[in-house]
This record gives sequence, C-alpha cells and structure tokens, in this order.
Amino acid sequence: MKNRVGYSLPPPFCQSQPWLMIFHGQDAQRQTFFDISKNYYYSKIIPELHDKCIIRSCSSYGWLVLKDYTSQDCSLLNLVSMEMIQLPPVEYSTSEYCILWLPPSDPNSHLLIVFKDFLMLWRPGDTEFVRKEFLFDVEFNSFSTINVHEGNIYALVAPHKDIVKADFKDPIVHFKKLINGEKPSLGLQEGQVFYNSYLVECNSEMLLVYKIYSASFLSHGVVSTFEIFRLDYSKDAWIEVKDIGEFTIFLSEYQGRSSLLSNPQVKTNSIYFTQGRDLCIFDLDDQSIELSLPCPIVTSFLSHGVVSTFEIFRLDYSKEAWIEVKDIGEFTIFLSEYQGRSSLVSNPQVKTNSIYFTQGRDLCIFDLDDQSIELSLPCPIVSKSNSTFCWIWG
Repeated sequence: MKNRVGYSLPPPFCQSQPWLMIFHGQDAQRQTFFDISKNYYYSKIIPELHDKCIIRSCSSYGWLVLKDYTSQDCSLLNLVSMEMIQLPPVEYSTSEYCILWLPPSDPNSHLLIVFKDFLMLWRPGDTEFVRKEFLFDVEFNSFSTINVHEGNIYALVAPHKDIVKADFKDPIVHFKKLINGEKPSLGLQEGQVFYNSYLVECNSEMLLVYKIYSASFLSHGVVSTFEIFRLDYSKDAWIEVKDIGEFTIFLSEYQGRSSLLSNPQVKTNSIYFTQGRDLCIFDLDDQSIELSLPCPIVTSFLSHGVVSTFEIFRLDYSKEAWIEVKDIGEFTIFLSEYQGRSSLVSNPQVKTNSIYFTQGRDLCIFDLDDQSIELSLPCPIVSKSNSTFCWIWG
C-alpha cells in the first residue's frame, strides 16, 4: 500500500457522512468520489475495482460486495482499510440484492445474495455458498425493494406491493405478509406516471419512500416529488410522514439509507438522490429540488475523456532536464483549451498552489496539496455543446 500512487487509492474518508461514488470513463474503469460536505470530488482508478460491479447492498458496514464482469468470482472490499476477502464463486449472473449481516470479522457474520426465487448464504470460512429456496404468503413476481430493520429482513414485493418479513426455517426462507391494512395511496398529479419505492430504516422506524417521476420527456422521466410513509404496526397501516426532523435520507438507484448527521453542510429533513449525472436534494420543508453537484467530470458517453489529475515539470537548463514539481507556492495556474498562464494573485477568494481549468461547461480547481478537484462554477446557463472558453486578463 505504501508504494501505490495516490490516484490508485480511495480518498481519506470522513466516517461521519456518506460519500457518493460514481463509476464512469472508458469501460467504467474510473471512480469519482464526491464529498457532499465540501463540494470536492476525487477522481481515481482503483485496481481492485477493475472489471467489477457492485452488487446492491442493504447493510454493508463499510464493505462492498463485488462481482467480476468476466467470471463468477465474488469478493468483499473495504475501501477504508483496502482489505479484500475472496468469496466462493457464484454460478448465477443476475442478483437482486445482497445483505452483509455483521462485519466479516464477527463470528456471527454472514452474507446473503438474494436472487428472484432463492438466496445464497455464506459465512466466513465457508468454501461455497448454500442455496435456500423462498416461500411466499402473497403473490410474488419480483422484489420492489428490500432492507434490514432491527435485525429482520423486510421486502416490498410486486405485483401488489405487499410488505413481507423473512422467517428463516431450514431449508427455506418463508416471507410472511406483515400487514393486512390498506396500501399507501399516492397523490399522483397529472403527468406523474410512475415511481420507484424504497424501504428505509429511519429513527428506529421503517419508512416507505416513493420517488415520483413526471413524464417531461417522451422516454425519460424526471423526478418531481417524494412521498413518505411509516409502518405503524399497532394500526396495521402505513401513515404518511411529512417531516423526518434532523435526519437525512440518501437514495441510490435501488437502495436507501438514513443518517443523523452533525455536519452543517449536509441538509437535514431532506432526501439526497441522483438523477442522470447530477446529485440533487429534495427539501421536505418546501418540496423544492436543489442541484447539489453537476458532476463535471462524469460524461454521458463512455468514450469521452475526463481530467483525473495533473503533473508538472520545470525545465532545469543547467541539468538539461525536466524536474518534477509538486508545489507552486503562492502562484495559481489558469488553463484554457490550448494555453496556460500563471499569476501571483492577492485575492483571498482565488486559491493558490492550484490549477484552474475548464471541462465541458464547468470551471474546476485542482488542488496540488491534496490532489482533489473542486467544482468552482457549474455555469448553468451555458449550453452543454458548442461552447468555447478563454481567460481574459486585464
């Protein structure tokens, strides 16, 4: 680990908040990590993630469950310690979800990989996965969402959006219908044609979160609002929730999780979610959606290159050689598409020992100290195409 270059290692994580990780670039081999509290992103190429996909996980304890694109190999990877555990091969290609029950160092830990009609169970030390078939009390054709709450597995299942609870009885897993009351009634408006659902544990309660789309485009919906319900066991019903207080919900494509954060840069009573290449925040107070990060280095096309780092060399005439430079002190470098210029700027709002550059329609800052790339200006009124940039000096 000591001899590895910086771009092959994850950034230093803050344990008190989640980070957004994005796979992109040629063959999706690049990983960008976004710090939601600082508006910094770090572009990396981590060998352990090469040709791997992440199986969507409900509870991970900091571990990723990886599957190789070209084989049946599976593994666990901890991005903080960079510890990797090789798992037995999995013979089936399409999984729904996975659940890591306690960290692998715990003697009671086990990993569940959930498929449509069965799951595969692994415990530390096992040389193969054990298959367990499903039994349902309700009509079932797929899992809409699945999560863990107070040590139990809950799922919302199609086609009728019944909520079920898993009961492990060898050799099967019995999914029992949990409530018989009415299902949540969504207040869909005209043009709001479909939604995604998430089970999220929040403040010791199980929430059902609906992400509702409006059909603004012929084939691609955009998120217009959210509705939240909590499971009330005593009333055998779902109760609408308008406020989650000091909590924040984070949604990925298929999973959701809540957190009680003390960081003032992270909005509470809000839902963070991704849409296209953008990170957005839905405010439950005023029902507004705010763009948090346009993810400037993430492109819509895999073939387009993105800036990940800079290297600088100075010309040493006496040695007739180029010498690597790690620090430019109080200077700032400004790069356009084909030209560069440095300046000793006295304005405290301009970062020193940094490189300002444009990428697409975005202005970015590369910090030579920590090798991070910060978004300085999203340039929202500039078109994504047919735009050119240059620096004007007084």
